[in-house]
Amino acid sequence: MNISHKILLSVLAVLTLAFSSCVDLQFDEPPAADVCTLEATHTIAELKAMHTLGQTELISEDIVIRGVVVADDRAGNWYRSIEIQDETAGIQLRFGITDLYNNFPIGREIWVRCNGLELSDYNGLIQLGTIEEAVLDDFICRGDGGKDIQPTVVSMGDLTTDMVSTLIQLDEVQFDLADAGQPFADPVNLQAVNRVLEDCNSQHTVLVRTSGYADFAGQKTPVGSGTFIGILSVYGDEFQLLVRDPSELAMDNERCGPGSGTGLTSLQEDFETGVNNQDIDFEGWLNLAVKGTRRWQAKEFNGNVYAQATAYNSSDTENESWLITPAIDLSEPRTLNFESAQAYWNHDGLSVWISTDFDGVNFENATWTQLSCTLAGENDPYHEWVPSGPVDLSGFSGKGYIGFRYTGDPVNGTTSYRIDNVDIQ
Repeated sequence: MNISHKILLSVLAVLTLAFSSCVDLQFDEPPAADVCTLEATHTIAELKAMHTLGQTELISEDIVIRGVVVADDRAGNWYRSIEIQDETAGIQLRFGITDLYNNFPIGREIWVRCNGLELSDYNGLIQLGTIEEAVLDDFICRGDGGKDIQPTVVSMGDLTTDMVSTLIQLDEVQFDLADAGQPFADPVNLQAVNRVLEDCNSQHTVLVRTSGYADFAGQKTPVGSGTFIGILSVYGDEFQLLVRDPSELAMDNERCGPGSGTGLTSLQEDFETGVNNQDIDFEGWLNLAVKGTRRWQAKEFNGNVYAQATAYNSSDTENESWLITPAIDLSEPRTLNFESAQAYWNHDGLSVWISTDFDGVNFENATWTQLSCTLAGENDPYHEWVPSGPVDLSGFSGKGYIGFRYTGDPVNGTTSYRIDNVDIQ
């Protein structure tokens, strides 16, 4: 054999090896899930009916359930657990491993051999498991992925325990003013946080709970109203919602209820429904602790209830508290009247402001203009109500918010300020 033939054979050998390597790479891809031959013997609803809350039942029958994964641990809002549901109900499966989304992503159909597993509950949330990695295939049979489970559209007032661990959709809802535009959870301290979701057409609310480990914990909750899609859960007697992905929250519409649209054409508030020594929490009003932790509170003196702010005995180095009205329609001239009083004079810490670009949530982004009015001062007797006089709002247009601002600190400024009988006509 001459040299040219040897070179040719060497080249062919290299090409053959390269081709073989390319073909082998195709077999390195994860195999598709086998078609599961199991058949369900029970629905999820039938299985859950076997459980007594507060008890633990070891399943000793050859029970098989089928379901589609509707929540996994990819985003970190579930830990060592997934939620599956069928046509009748949903249930949480517990595992002894993490990164379950690799084998059980949302949309994967699975069958569960329940013999040897325990039914239990955590404060009312029924769970099945725990399944350890070493015996995973003994209990779980995987089917095809890509199953599209549509959420059940329901109103907040019609939520039932039968819907727990299933995917639901709430329309015409919004986060309440205190929780809109706030982080879903605390990613710094890895603390879970509850946010309040409210219905636009009723007084119903439900908590949205998010883990501090969720990869979207630091994202802000939507400011507007719209559609919420998530998993219904329960804690004790209280429903909770869990977000799978913030992209499923289509809440870009204008806020509903007080503060929506062009605003109120008139406002009268005497604070008589406030609870003594409790933070003001009236529908449509916003009570903010901008610096420190002190907020405006309802107080009662001589049978009269009013709003009060003070830095007296505060543990904060500085306090700044805002009490902001619902939105007011300024398309026609309006006039503001209110009364103020002071006690234990120590500093001048009350002022009144207006904003026409405040969105009802993002206080720090709004422009505030101070209003000229008469306020209780150093020379006024303690607890004596001083009329503000008519405050002309005709120079403002659009939708306006009136803000009562208190500033003080426990060392240099502790005057207690009070407001009452806020009237806009």
